[in-house]
Amino acid sequence: MSDCLRWWLEWGAQQALLQAVEAETGQCPAALSAQPELQPDSLRWWQAFHDLSPSRPAGWGPAPIPVSEILAYAELLGFDAADRPFLLQMIRACDAVWLAWQAERDKERPHE
Repeated sequence: MSDCLRWWLEWGAQQALLQAVEAETGQCPAALSAQPELQPDSLRWWQAFHDLSPSRPAGWGPAPIPVSEILAYAELLGFDAADRPFLLQMIRACDAVWLAWQAERDKERPHE
């Protein structure tokens, strides 16, 4: 799922354009052909990450999704107690990818 998130962070905003280029030219752009397939059993965790991502605390820079938000999400959506540790693990893994991507973007931006 981390590979899917990396691709989505890099190309997700251009996905429709890439698909339009493929439809118009008949050639699949390299970025689109490199898109990893999200496995059906990962959809629940993918959706959870995207639902929780806006719950990051605001401050001086990117921050991880708080455990309290993950647990509240699990409670709200009725996750079984047995699934909650895995939910936490999956959100933390995706969050690490997102935070690393954000840090890399911040390095590339000129600082005033």
